[in-house]
Amino acid sequence: LTVPLGYDHSVPFGVSFVTPKYHEEKLLQYGYLFEQATKMRVPPQFLPDNEAPQSPS
Repeated sequence: LTVPLGYDHSVPFGVSFVTPKYHEEKLLQYGYLFEQATKMRVPPQFLPDNEAPQSPS
């Protein structure tokens, strides 16, 4: 499980948690607690449709 860790020069970094088999419930709890404690998650920002970069044709 990877959760947000922070940013360096606008580049996002994450921290990964691993657990033995069959301990996924605890893993999700730890990830959630870490995310709530650090408040590092930033919701993505979307551009309006008219400002989206155009892909080459």
